[in-house]
Amino acid sequence: MTANQTLPAAGQAEQLLLFTDVLTIRVPQATTHGQYAIFEEEVPPLGGPPPHTHPDEEIFYILSGSFQFVLHDLSKPFAAEAGSLVHVPSGALHTFKNVGPTAGKMLVLLTPGNLEQYFRQVSTPLRVPARNPT
Repeated sequence: MTANQTLPAAGQAEQLLLFTDVLTIRVPQATTHGQYAIFEEEVPPLGGPPPHTHPDEEIFYILSGSFQFVLHDLSKPFAAEAGSLVHVPSGALHTFKNVGPTAGKMLVLLTPGNLEQYFRQVSTPLRVPARNPT
């Protein structure tokens, strides 16, 4: 991302429906020379992925809601509330679940951001940003 580049307004950013979660792509990997991607993830009550691993490193910043995370050991879940930061190293077994009564929201940083392309392949587009005319 360059210093003079601006992000699309929240209502104009690309959105994907990934299983039960809505992902809003805030900083696409293509704009960072393949170094990272950032998205907002809105998770409904009881929503979240099954335990999994992947090469991308993830950092979750909880914006709102109550989540339960697991990192490495499925028998040791831990709470993550608004303001919490959870780091998931590359290749680590992990999962999360929204354990609150309302939708929760996280800001997620992926490095190097390759998961963004996977999410596009397995999700349903909800909103595609308008392209600038060339």
